[in-house]
Amino acid sequence: MDKLDHSLKEHIIKGTFQDHSRSQKLKIIFNGNYIPGEAEHKYMKDVGKLKGRTCIYSNDGDMLMLGGRFPNCNIDIMVTMGNNQTLQKLYDFRKHDLPKYALIDLTYIDKGIHEKLGPKRDCVRVVHDYIMFSMIGGNDFVIPFPFTNTKAPRVPEMFNRIYRKLIERHEDYLVRYTEGFKDPSINIPFLRDFIAELASIEQKCMQENQKRTQRSKLSPREWEDQKKMKEDGVPEWDIIWNNFEHIPVYKKISPLYSKYHKVFDKINYFQSESQWKQEYYSTFFHLKGTYEQMKPFIKKICVSWIKSLTFALVYYLDELPSWTYYYPYEAAPMPSDVKRTLYEVEDLNKLIEFDKGKPFTPLQQQMLILPPQNKILPKQYRELMLTEPLKPFYPESFDLDFLIGGKYIYSEPILPDIDAKLVIKETNKVRSKLMKTNRNRNRLNSL
Repeated sequence: MDKLDHSLKEHIIKGTFQDHSRSQKLKIIFNGNYIPGEAEHKYMKDVGKLKGRTCIYSNDGDMLMLGGRFPNCNIDIMVTMGNNQTLQKLYDFRKHDLPKYALIDLTYIDKGIHEKLGPKRDCVRVVHDYIMFSMIGGNDFVIPFPFTNTKAPRVPEMFNRIYRKLIERHEDYLVRYTEGFKDPSINIPFLRDFIAELASIEQKCMQENQKRTQRSKLSPREWEDQKKMKEDGVPEWDIIWNNFEHIPVYKKISPLYSKYHKVFDKINYFQSESQWKQEYYSTFFHLKGTYEQMKPFIKKICVSWIKSLTFALVYYLDELPSWTYYYPYEAAPMPSDVKRTLYEVEDLNKLIEFDKGKPFTPLQQQMLILPPQNKILPKQYRELMLTEPLKPFYPESFDLDFLIGGKYIYSEPILPDIDAKLVIKETNKVRSKLMKTNRNRNRLNSL
């Protein structure tokens, strides 16, 4: 990355990227890997200031949400068709060959959201509300409730139906601002009603999920997919790999069935609420005692989940609230418990605060995400992963959380919670031993 960073700067200075635009000089803003932050969030602030039509090349699905931050701007997202199965399904192959790229006009998407959810309300505010309640379906920072993952086809329409109902009831929006579009915060009464709608159906939805995990045979559609792959001449190994990644592990055809199908018996949602909730919080949060005894701890979990929702809202619609924040649990609480917490806590927006902190350096960040077997980090850092006190953070083996993910492709590894402060403390001890090239790799720049 250091070589790439240096090479890009050289070519900008030489004018290499001006070759295709001889009529006017292009203004190039170089925001490289030594300037902390996610790429999409780095340039969205500048996009909001641009006049005229703006084209962004990105295959990141988040761009559809981030672009909605500026519904009044004319933004096009250019994506690679080969990477987007959803767009491929929408494209008419009978009339046209598959193009290499597609251009998504966010103006039409925002207009559709406005017309579908609140045509009598302000377009920008409705789109921002859509971004907000979509986060309940999960993203990089918010873990969805067990039955609200937006990967499930029925969830988006369920969210839309609830919002249409509540926007008529409330005189305000789900997202509030102090002035203009500054300092976004959650309208707690609106959120409380939204969560209450989900709470009213949570046990029924969890029972449906449980029934689904007890069906070990393939559905007719899944059988048809298997048949089609064979008819299309897909190699046997590719079919096995497809089944490994994409077939739920509770299906007998999954190569992982024998090892993992029994994990779905841990929680029985056909018991009384206090019984299945005791099993739920015991399984995912390692709490002990009865459900009633767990409630004080569950309240803390709910506040933490709402904080993750607030973090994502501020990050997407304003700026990064913290460099070091993360949601410290592997699962979300149940909606009914979040609802109770929203009634018990008077002003959550005042309770929830973020410490801005400092961004991690490149090597510090890699220490937090890479295993000891990596060849990216310097030798001195890799050795720290194999010795005390950091060794427990880097287990040699681990399981995947199939009870949440269901499929291999969606299941997260079950890893110990890493102590970032301790990692930084230990790496600082060997920093002086790094070669010059590695010290250069470990820097942070400003724009």
